[in-house]
Amino acid sequence: MELQNTFTLPLSRYHAWIALTNLEAIVPCMPGAELNQAETDGSYTGKVTTRLGPVALTFNGTAQFTELDETAYHASLRTRGNDTKGRGAVDATITLLLKEQEGAQVTEVLIQTTLTLSGSIAQYGRGTGMIKDIADRWMTDFSECLVRSLEKNTNTNQATEPDIGATIASPIPVLDIIFRGLWQRILRILRLAD
Repeated sequence: MELQNTFTLPLSRYHAWIALTNLEAIVPCMPGAELNQAETDGSYTGKVTTRLGPVALTFNGTAQFTELDETAYHASLRTRGNDTKGRGAVDATITLLLKEQEGAQVTEVLIQTTLTLSGSIAQYGRGTGMIKDIADRWMTDFSECLVRSLEKNTNTNQATEPDIGATIASPIPVLDIIFRGLWQRILRILRLAD
């Protein structure tokens, strides 16, 4: 499954790059995520807790940058995890591309995710629309948290990484996402009927 998201950061591309490639600094803004340990090979172990419809899932896994191109401001992050109850696994490759905007003090972050679910959790998430809605909400929460943390720093242009030590990401409101997604689909159907 392919997912695409975009958000902007009030930073130069260089400073946005530094912030976004520092997993330890940004993970507090990732809803339901926590890092447990940095490994010697540059990977991290951790866990992510989320909901897929009515099902609560916790994945233990790893994350590692597989590509960091500082010249092109392009990065790839590989994440893998297994559900702690043995219901399946997730494998994702997340690609970041940073583009400078508006006089070099705003950066557009383009994210493409290739996501594979396996086991019974793949059936829970059969509806691509639900997974996309959850991913969109997760990305919105992440980017808003990151921007808030950057705004706490009075001189963001001089920042080398976001100041997010005290920021705690809120859980994803799954019911809100499901109802919003259903409502949007109903509206699309009604528009087609006109």
